[in-house]
Amino acid sequence: MSFPVFTPRNIGKPDTSVLLTGASGAFGSNILAALLSNHAISRVHVLSRQTTDGSIQDKLVASFRREGLDGQLLLNSKLQCHEGDPSSARFGLPEENYVSLQGSVTHII
Repeated sequence: MSFPVFTPRNIGKPDTSVLLTGASGAFGSNILAALLSNHAISRVHVLSRQTTDGSIQDKLVASFRREGLDGQLLLNSKLQCHEGDPSSARFGLPEENYVSLQGSVTHII
């Protein structure tokens, strides 16, 4: 399998934008809480698999509750949820969303 060549589009921008997978698990929800609390992070993109029992936001609320984390953090405007699959091409996202992430994400967790 060969991967496409990636050329970063936001070289020189000070914004820190993180793509996080596994955010509804024990470890991931604690990382998400830390990222949302960090003022140096401008955007947090959560990539979560499709669910039949509620939205991504519902999964995150449940995980924050289970871990005893502050659920108010999930109301932060820098949080963006994406329904996709990390094992699929383009993470299973529409082309436009994937290209947008390519041009803005600076860190992947």
